[in-house]
Amino acid sequence: MFCVWSQKLPAVCRKDFLMKLKKKTGLLWGAGFSVAVCLLLGLGKICAQSDAEISGLIVDESGSPVKGALVGVLDQKFASMKEAQTDAGGRFHVNDLSEMSSYRIVVTKYGYGQITVEDVKPSSQELKIQIKRDARASEHTTPSPVPSISDSGETREAQEPSFTLSVSVQEILLNVSVEDSSGRQITDLGRENFSVLQDGVLHEIRYFGHENVPLSAVLLMDTSSSMQGSQIVEAKVAALAFIEQSRPRDAISLIAFRDKVEVVRPFTQEMLQVRTGIHSLTPSGGTALFDAISKSVDLLQQAPHPRHVIILLSDGKDEDSLTRFVAIDKKVQASDIVIFSIGEYADPDRKLFISGKKYYKPPEYDVNLNPVWVLRYFAELSGGRAFFPKLGDPLEPLFAQIAQELHQQYVITYQPTTTKGHGNFHTIDVQVKSSKYSPPLKVRTRKGYLSEPPS
Repeated sequence: MFCVWSQKLPAVCRKDFLMKLKKKTGLLWGAGFSVAVCLLLGLGKICAQSDAEISGLIVDESGSPVKGALVGVLDQKFASMKEAQTDAGGRFHVNDLSEMSSYRIVVTKYGYGQITVEDVKPSSQELKIQIKRDARASEHTTPSPVPSISDSGETREAQEPSFTLSVSVQEILLNVSVEDSSGRQITDLGRENFSVLQDGVLHEIRYFGHENVPLSAVLLMDTSSSMQGSQIVEAKVAALAFIEQSRPRDAISLIAFRDKVEVVRPFTQEMLQVRTGIHSLTPSGGTALFDAISKSVDLLQQAPHPRHVIILLSDGKDEDSLTRFVAIDKKVQASDIVIFSIGEYADPDRKLFISGKKYYKPPEYDVNLNPVWVLRYFAELSGGRAFFPKLGDPLEPLFAQIAQELHQQYVITYQPTTTKGHGNFHTIDVQVKSSKYSPPLKVRTRKGYLSEPPS
């Protein structure tokens, strides 16, 4: 047996290894006596990892420490992730890192803009990161709630006004986004600026709300085997960024899908439960996309809030669903759910799918449906959006953008005066006029709804 003693190992690591060796071999040593130690392959790397760390201070524009910010530390080389939360002094500390890696630091906190710092090396020197308050997060809220940290470590608002949106079974609920010609969201319109037409007939607006309208959202995450490595880590960072931007009364559920669909977390307002669920996601198996959407629609029917949203992340086409596309299409049309889709594909698949044709190859069977077309179709049908970043691009800015849009949407309900019978699709047209903005203003909401067939 060839053995070597390395003085390059950190002292604490040498001591720990020697103690373990003593317990296993019964070797004894006294003062001044050193023992030859066998170094296993990779031991130096493991020890180096245990000593490396990143610490920092998070402050706002005035230089004051920010308590309760979520700090994600993403290993850009070994595809792993750790997270921490800032203490009362605004400080965080993450250890057990690799000296050989560079890290991306993502800082999120409700009421603040997200900050990302690239290519950070472990060091004993403390980082200082400034985050800025998001002025739009506090618009139309009186008084502005004061963020607080609960005993469970949750970042929530202490004084959010109590709010309940009640929608009768006869009413139609719309989530409406309004943008100007440059794509900037318009957030200061009133009820008088909106008109709602169903099947071309003007309808009275029964409820109009903006800001602080809680929602029920499903994070629908692809955990098929193709998501292994950096992709699942990027997905976890993005999902954590989304829930950190959630509002205190929002309810979040986490569903993972591969060849089977699993409700990892049912609806909850306890974000710590959702975070632990996100960390538990492990890739394996195939892709049952349609089954996953169907399960999400079903789960949202029992959600605590009537605003229903699905945030879907997938990297492949459907291969394993029992649900047919035509069935899930009707299911989405009959619901009031808004779907935001993120499709991330490896280069060969991206070239194959990005054309956006309904079928990426003949014959025209469900198995050959183009996933880019599918994600875009459901997003546009429901009033959401679809994003198709390149493989390796950070996903958390997209999730943060979705969270921000959801918090700035207008919520409208109306009661249809006619239905034209069951089983018909009824078109919805929301029109906006305002003298403050130059036309045209872009309005995004669901295209319509399918009357449920008789039971």
